[in-house]
Amino acid sequence: LSNSEIYSASILLNASNVGTYEQLLSSLNATSYPLQLDNTTELRDITVTTVCVSTDTGFRCECEEQFAWPYSSCITYGACDSISSGICKCISAIPADGSSCQLISELLDQFEYEFEVELDLTDAETVEFLRNFLNNGSFFTLNPTVNVTQINLTT
Repeated sequence: LSNSEIYSASILLNASNVGTYEQLLSSLNATSYPLQLDNTTELRDITVTTVCVSTDTGFRCECEEQFAWPYSSCITYGACDSISSGICKCISAIPADGSSCQLISELLDQFEYEFEVELDLTDAETVEFLRNFLNNGSFFTLNPTVNVTQINLTT
C-alpha cells in the first residue's frame, strides 16, 4: 500500500470459557499476514499480549511470551508471581485503566545517572564510618528498578 499510515489498536475481548479463547488463538496463529481487508486496509500483525481469567478470588492477568507488567502494575494490582528486574508476568486483578502487558525489551530500558556529592567532614570517625558503610554495599539495590553500580570516595 502506497502512502500508508500504520495504526496500532488495542482490543479487549471477553470470552466466557477457555475453549473459546483457545479457538480464537488457534485461528489467529493459523492466519497468514499481511491480511488484505479491503483495497485500502491491510492487517500486518496480531499479537496477544495479556490473558485475564476469572479465579475464585477475582481475576488473574498473565502476560504472553516477551511481555510483562511494569513494576507499578505489579505493586498496584499485586503480583501473582515473583517481581524480578522491576517486572512481573502476572497480576491479581484487571487494571482499571485498561492497560495490558508491555514488551519486556521496552520495560528494561536502562538509564545511567551520575551524581557528585560533596561533604565537608572534619571528624575522622565519621569519614571512616562512611567509608565502611559505602564499602559494605548492602544498599546498592535501592528498589527493584534502581541500582547503585559504582561509588568513588575521594579526598
